[in-house]
Amino acid sequence: MRRIIDWVVRALFPSFCLNCRKEGSPVCYDCLSLISINPGPSPAFVASDLNGLFWACSYQEKLVQRIIQTFKYKPYTKDLSQALAFLILSHILISENKGFFENGENSVFMPVPISNDKLKQRGFNQSEEIAKRLSVSLQVPLLSDALIKTKETQAQMKLSKKERQKNIKGVFKIKNPKQVRGKIIFLVDDVFTTGATLNEAAKVLKRAGASHVWGVVVAREPLM
Repeated sequence: MRRIIDWVVRALFPSFCLNCRKEGSPVCYDCLSLISINPGPSPAFVASDLNGLFWACSYQEKLVQRIIQTFKYKPYTKDLSQALAFLILSHILISENKGFFENGENSVFMPVPISNDKLKQRGFNQSEEIAKRLSVSLQVPLLSDALIKTKETQAQMKLSKKERQKNIKGVFKIKNPKQVRGKIIFLVDDVFTTGATLNEAAKVLKRAGASHVWGVVVAREPLM
């Protein structure tokens, strides 16, 4: 039944590339190919609690900004998760980092959680949608319910580095430490700016026994 509904929706409301308006997908391959992919050979060290960071492209690219903002904010185009996961996968393949993800059941993808209020407003967790696609493509398990956000916070984008750190401090919690103990965790988010969010989540995960926590994001802001 779900497939029939999806087919009807696509037939009645065809998708157009948000950049060139070509019919067929929210962002066409031709437009995605215009985005410069980070060719870095290995994850860059970024913060004390993260082991490193995989980042696909620069947030300074206007098309990247447009895709992410259309995904996260109204009209909340959920299907854009495919394009964003494609950018991350392109980085992993170009930089020859695929071996990092070949650790069997000891590795998991984990999305940065959002609050219940934000989930109700948007209808989905943007990081989880990207993580789902990465999990399938790289055949690494998805663990989406172990790390939770316990309270609403201000939007990070309008805060300074110090304000971001204070805003996000103490908001994450592990539901069941056994789920993360000894795991290599690939923590998925959309944009890395100061690292406050990923670093706080990594700190909580390592206290619960995770062996390594790597950040995996679509785009990175210049260092502040």
